[in-house]
Amino acid sequence: MSAPLISCQELTKSYPLRGMEIKALNGVDLAIEDGEMTAIMGASGSGKSTLMNVIGCMDRPTGGRYLLDGVDVMSLTKDELAHLRNRKIGFVFQRYNLLPRMSALQNVLLPLVYAGVNAGRAANRALAALEMVGLAALAGNQPNQMSGGQQQRVSIARALINDPQVILADEPTGALDTVSSAEVMTILKELHQTRGVTLVIVTHEADIAAYCERMITMRDGRITGDSIIKGKRGA
Repeated sequence: MSAPLISCQELTKSYPLRGMEIKALNGVDLAIEDGEMTAIMGASGSGKSTLMNVIGCMDRPTGGRYLLDGVDVMSLTKDELAHLRNRKIGFVFQRYNLLPRMSALQNVLLPLVYAGVNAGRAANRALAALEMVGLAALAGNQPNQMSGGQQQRVSIARALINDPQVILADEPTGALDTVSSAEVMTILKELHQTRGVTLVIVTHEADIAAYCERMITMRDGRITGDSIIKGKRGA
């Protein structure tokens, strides 16, 4: 049996606050297999966003061990960590994080620019990614010319551009209405099913978690529940 894509062992993350030590993560053990679609749920302050930041190599844990595709993340330098993140992980954020003066196409191809990909090849790949989320016709539009749901689909296309092994989505529907939320989750579900992308979705909404195969719940920096979701939406 192959090793998990994501393996966390006794992870801790502490922050100093007014002379005290606040534990955002307090001994987290978690394994996520390649190809899983997992929801992480919990109230504000439960540690779910901190855990996602650690999994996404945007923050280092204070203690414990984290392996991403067999690589000991805690042993990497800052540059090595950035390289691993760029190759292995795509991000979808609640507020889209699109650059307002760039077109949808330019926003999507930006990670390829950082990776040094030829401009023509980068544009072709970005257009293909936009087509995958149904937005090729809006490639020249700037974010203020698109709805919230369309902007989030652009951010999904950007997350896919480097063909990552895992996509991390932090409250991806938190700024969207019900219809747009369903559209975004349907796209994510289809990408998971057709491309085998590993998806980890942080959400506080049970109806969004219901699209996933597995639900992890957190409280006070610990995992308090881990269950398989039956009757998954969009299955």
